[in-house]
Amino acid sequence: MVDILNIISILSLSAVAFMLIVLWFLWILYVAMMSIDRSMETMTLPWQAKLLVYPTRFVFDCVELLANAIVCTIIFLDIPKEFTVSDRLRRYYENQERAGWRMILVAFVKPMLDPFDHKGPHI
Repeated sequence: MVDILNIISILSLSAVAFMLIVLWFLWILYVAMMSIDRSMETMTLPWQAKLLVYPTRFVFDCVELLANAIVCTIIFLDIPKEFTVSDRLRRYYENQERAGWRMILVAFVKPMLDPFDHKGPHI
């Protein structure tokens, strides 16, 4: 019985660690992509850097789909109706009454995203 509980504990901690790592990696890529977007709009990105932007964008999109489909579905207990985590958070933010307890998480994440979006509030 103790062995089963130990295995369950390890699996639970591994799942939580996986989710935190995915969200941390998504945030790092988000900050990088916002910087790249700003440089692309001002035309200050040289062609050499543009060659590296496309694989970075691909990795960002893959991590975002993974985070939205798996991690955020578990955290928010809600099936995704959109492709990106930002759109999901925006849906909760725009309809706060229906979002309920999820607004606590949105309020926690919003200040970590908004300062990096050069177009204005991200959520």
